[in-house]
Amino acid sequence: MKRFISTTMFAAALVLLLMMSARAASADDVVVPDKVYDRQPFSFAVPQTVEGKVISVQTLDDLVMQKARADKYGRLFLASGLPAGAYLISTGKHGQPLGKIEIQQRATDALKHVPQSMQVQNPPQALKLSDQFSLTGHGFSPNYSDMQVSLTGSGKTEAPIVLAATEDQLKLAPIKQLQPGAAQLRATNQATGHSTDVHELLLYNIHGNLERRKLHSGDDATQLVVNTQPANLPLKVRASVVSGPVDFGNGRKQTEAITNNGQTVFPVHAEKGAGPFQLNWELADLTSGPEDTSNPPVALGPSCLDGEKCQGSKSPTPLKKRQATGKGCTKDEAQQAALDALGARDCTGEHDPGCNGSCDSGSCQVTAKKEVADNTKYVEVKDDKCSGGKGWEATVSGGLFSCSCRCR
Repeated sequence: MKRFISTTMFAAALVLLLMMSARAASADDVVVPDKVYDRQPFSFAVPQTVEGKVISVQTLDDLVMQKARADKYGRLFLASGLPAGAYLISTGKHGQPLGKIEIQQRATDALKHVPQSMQVQNPPQALKLSDQFSLTGHGFSPNYSDMQVSLTGSGKTEAPIVLAATEDQLKLAPIKQLQPGAAQLRATNQATGHSTDVHELLLYNIHGNLERRKLHSGDDATQLVVNTQPANLPLKVRASVVSGPVDFGNGRKQTEAITNNGQTVFPVHAEKGAGPFQLNWELADLTSGPEDTSNPPVALGPSCLDGEKCQGSKSPTPLKKRQATGKGCTKDEAQQAALDALGARDCTGEHDPGCNGSCDSGSCQVTAKKEVADNTKYVEVKDDKCSGGKGWEATVSGGLFSCSCRCR
């Protein structure tokens, strides 16, 4: 999630944005698991700590319970855990507390722990590059050195650093080397050799800025421009007003739109000289509930502003694990025919992008786009309509498709 604070002076707004971006990029002082129970083994990290520096865990009455030297990532593993209570985490002999951790008492019926096979529960469908992230599940090792999480995309693999761990949760450092796009995630306990299933997800980036646009009337209009990567994947973006006397039209304080070529634009309505305001923008869930028919999201991408004729008016849920076949005189034509067939067959209900508008030729119809590595298979076939009487049959298959619109 990003924030932008606007004033009547865009220079001041830019300074504030840079300050906030710098703060967002810094690591947390202390990274601890969300829940740790009485005497439960766990790992935590103080990322800004120099390797070998002593980290202390003490009670609120200054009684030191644990003290050890951190590794190069500022991590410690407490094999015996801590008794239930509140603790402060600090560095050095008389260092200022950097963070706090609360150790909870287990419920009576949870005292008898039953080991479970390793699995990730509710795996993330999307991860923002440069942000820390968490995995929840069962059967993890609470020792950070045992666990490895690997992400593979576009033929490259990265293993982000495990910063905090319990048997039920892992907290990891940001992904830095992979590019936006489809990726596969797997967690492995290197001590036992056990691994979770592979989970497909999307790695993405999102950035936003305010722009002024000159209208035909001569007046200025303010708009929030949000850019996303991968640019070729239509993504649903949610924008909201945190504070200030502005809205997105018709008094709306929150709205959603689908990106077109990696960008969407939200007009920001405000009276001249209305004063400062604050906006949020974030990627909405890839899978969402029923559409709000009283306030449906509208695609406000650049093509819409330029008068594009064929476009979607809904936020479609991506398709997963699909296959379709199509024919054409060239491989590209055959692949497109297969994607069109897939769109016509499966881009319905929650997957329907709501295609509307007119076309210079043909009509505005639904289609599908591949968002994973190319698994298209081609077979040469007889086709009297093609040069030489030969054409191609393409079969597209993969783990993730998006539904969109095109003139055909």
